[in-house]
Amino acid sequence: MTEAIFKTENLKIAYGKNQVIHGIDWDIIEGEVTALIGPSGCGKSTFLKTLNLLVRSMSDDVKLSGSITFSGKNILNDKIDAIDLRKQIGMVFQQPNPFPKSIFENVAYGPRIHGVKKKRELQEIVEQTLIEAYLWDEVKDRLEDSALGLSGGQQQRLCIARALATKPDVLLMDEPTSALDPISTLGIEELIRKLEGQYSVILVTHQMEQAARVSDTTAFLYMGELIETNKTSQLFSNPTEKQTEDYITGKFG
Repeated sequence: MTEAIFKTENLKIAYGKNQVIHGIDWDIIEGEVTALIGPSGCGKSTFLKTLNLLVRSMSDDVKLSGSITFSGKNILNDKIDAIDLRKQIGMVFQQPNPFPKSIFENVAYGPRIHGVKKKRELQEIVEQTLIEAYLWDEVKDRLEDSALGLSGGQQQRLCIARALATKPDVLLMDEPTSALDPISTLGIEELIRKLEGQYSVILVTHQMEQAARVSDTTAFLYMGELIETNKTSQLFSNPTEKQTEDYITGKFG
């Protein structure tokens, strides 16, 4: 039986008087790779950044209503600690954003913040997480070098390792390959597939081909509304909504 890692009910998001998400009801399935597609400005990134409450940190005039249930709690409740929440819900952004620190310190940063102090324990976390991110073999002899010296693809895998170092349940990815070359993109896509089952991955992508390659479920957002969600193969081969069909066949976008 599949369970929902997130359950949104009548979720509405507005910046001041500008409503960007209009009452979304959606169960996001645990352990899957879920892709969000839709034209620019349709609310994909805003929705994604609400799942870990980052949207509140980025804007003073954001207004959230409805509910998002995660681990049995409505995270829109004011009593939720956003820092603790982000330990469970990691995030990777569009542009690789390593800290201007060593490769080791980039990965150790999150565990340190959450109370891990022993050097041996940190070393184990760093090694294991870099292995998970398929970066260990490339950097194991240069852990004290600056992360800024890595290639773009390596930097993005390092950012994924940094997000995984706190052992989250969920990994949010906001167009993680849009700034990368085709070879690096392929490497990140392979990594996403390998994370499936270990983590719930929610991926915003502007590339429908990428959604088709890496996701189990795809959702189509348009003008702040969830138009359709289905198994990826079904949504792309036999969409039930005309708006979805028009988008994936290139009639608009």
